[in-house]
Amino acid sequence: MQDTSRTRFLILGLLAEGPCSGYDIRRITGVRFRFFWSESYGQIYPCLKRLEAAGLIERIGTALRAKVLWGITESGRRELIAWLIVEAQPETARIESILKYYFSWAMPEQAAKRLLESFRDRQALNLSELEAFRRELRSIPDPHGNHDLALDTIELGIATYTAWRDWAMERLTSSSRAKPPDASHTHPVNEGGVES
Repeated sequence: MQDTSRTRFLILGLLAEGPCSGYDIRRITGVRFRFFWSESYGQIYPCLKRLEAAGLIERIGTALRAKVLWGITESGRRELIAWLIVEAQPETARIESILKYYFSWAMPEQAAKRLLESFRDRQALNLSELEAFRRELRSIPDPHGNHDLALDTIELGIATYTAWRDWAMERLTSSSRAKPPDASHTHPVNEGGVES
């Protein structure tokens, strides 16, 4: 069975930069990519085994605590390049706080306020972490020649978290409160999936 997971391409990309253990891949993903990509150990380790079985990566040694170090093979590089040149899938977002806000007419006013405060505070924390990572990245050598690309993605994360934080702050200062919808209202949807 072919692995259609995009986890494989994250792994191949990181291994194209240099050898990593599964732990390294998870740690790097959690720091560098957390605002636009996430992977769990439960996704990474099985994928490493599938990539090895497919001949796309190989064990090249061990690191501290007997962690396996993985490297990319030439087949793996070809697979990565083939994926990189194909158009990306449309972006999707699943942000539970925003979904809850959409239905906040059904929650007590204080709960809706706490929802927005919590969302705002998380974005402020995310901003602080990304700004610290940006400072750190600018101050260290760039052995793989990828710091400019990493900084570009960090800038996107900073812009995104800033917009989300500001959106929450605007909602918190707004005096308007959504009214419950008319319960007799239905959601007719035409064939194109758009409400009519």
